[in-house]
Amino acid sequence: YPLPYYSWGFMPWALPAKVSGFFPDEAFNLLVPTLASLTAQLAYGWARAAGLSRGFGVWAAAASVFLGTAEGWTQVFAGKAGFFTTNLWDASRGIAHTITEFPLFTFHLGDLHPHLLCQPWVLSALAFWEFGKASRLLTLALRAFLFGLAAATNPWTVPFLGLSVVAISLARDDGRWRDLGITVAAGMAAFLLFFPAWANLPAAAAGLGWVHTPTTMGEIVRVLLPALAPLAVLAVWFYGQTHRVLGVPAAAFALALLAVLTARPLVALAFVMTAALFGFARGQRGALPAAALAAACLLALVGMELLYVKDPYGPEWYRMNTVFKTLSFVFLVLPVPSLRLLAQAAGLGLRQARAWLAVPWFLALPQLATVAKAAWPLPQDFAGLRWMAEGEAEAAHWLHRGSRPEVLVEAVGDAYSDAARMSACSGVPAVLGWDNHEGLWRPGDFQPLIADRKAKVQELYRCQDSTCVAQRGQELGATLLVLGSVERRLYPELSQEALRGAGEVAFSQGEVTIIRLAPPEP
Repeated sequence: YPLPYYSWGFMPWALPAKVSGFFPDEAFNLLVPTLASLTAQLAYGWARAAGLSRGFGVWAAAASVFLGTAEGWTQVFAGKAGFFTTNLWDASRGIAHTITEFPLFTFHLGDLHPHLLCQPWVLSALAFWEFGKASRLLTLALRAFLFGLAAATNPWTVPFLGLSVVAISLARDDGRWRDLGITVAAGMAAFLLFFPAWANLPAAAAGLGWVHTPTTMGEIVRVLLPALAPLAVLAVWFYGQTHRVLGVPAAAFALALLAVLTARPLVALAFVMTAALFGFARGQRGALPAAALAAACLLALVGMELLYVKDPYGPEWYRMNTVFKTLSFVFLVLPVPSLRLLAQAAGLGLRQARAWLAVPWFLALPQLATVAKAAWPLPQDFAGLRWMAEGEAEAAHWLHRGSRPEVLVEAVGDAYSDAARMSACSGVPAVLGWDNHEGLWRPGDFQPLIADRKAKVQELYRCQDSTCVAQRGQELGATLLVLGSVERRLYPELSQEALRGAGEVAFSQGEVTIIRLAPPEP
């Protein structure tokens, strides 16, 4: 069967989570900070391997997990939020009809999505590609493993990571063509090594399209300014060094002209910055790899502005996933090469380079303050189901401990709601989860089945006699029926007597009762 591309990202963590004996909510609350700490450590290690100081390494580590956007100040000045109460969810929609992912939101939300699960593997691959030293065969094998692991975890990262590792190979001072050959061979070996991850990957994409609603300058400032600030400082300094009087005005004129001619200000900004990167690196020993990596990130932004991957999200959200995955990669990777270039420029006369590094944190300050305030008081354990009604967390744990195969029927609701919470928090399958997400992961011919199941679940909870409940449960193939706070809220007309009479009470605590439906008559 086709597997959602989520599946392989969980593989390195599923076994230790099961062996640990923790409940799913506890494993979740342990895994999110584990991924954050791994990402930060790898960013620090990569920066230090490049010769940066401990201070720069700490900056890189912090940026990989805590860097935010300038949207918080926008909300504060517009009167939409206070300094400690900014809305990170709204900030993650900073470009119209897209998802604008950034590290602070990624780890604060804690959604174990492929773009989060792949982050340690992406940084591992880049650090090893640039600084790993081994025999040629071992280098090939390790590169293939790391690239394949990152790609299998998140197939969206393939073009971005591929572009980056090619840039690293081509930027070497010597042996670049030999290294490029190893890189190409490693990519092919990675595909073969992780072939099961690709063999049944659903074909959700339907080609490429041309972007007709490019990112505006206001959106660039609100979303990307903190990430691009170090490169912007370097570019202004470089153009000023090139010509003390006309350098910066000429670059600004070129930026404005390109923005008007292309109607894509982000493309113009990327072009002007890339020219500065390679102009600076041309005369500096060892600067080319960092410039090439930063340029690869800028090129990814250019690609995001020109093309989008066609997916099932429809015309309004047509570039949502493309922007989402591009920004996730850029925010993760760009800090280290940016720091390397800025540190080198500091040694050549860029004054107060370290002071300029405070700018991204100032821009993100309201978001950081909001997250810091929300962290207190610290929880006493790793349990993650306190949001549930009384008894429902215990019910989810009871379901998780079950030794027999079960199928749940519970309330069906909108995406990002608390519907399907018992299935999601226990691992026991439900007849239907969030119907729109079910539709996204299934081929088009599943839509009638999804609609039929949704209608039957609604009919079941509206039945006024036990026979009707049992019949609908049998049609759905359910063995357990959930009667809790969400069901009472979404189906206020339900009859508790009818639901309880459709089988035996298997679990009851607080506001939730789980009923084992009577098996069908032979």
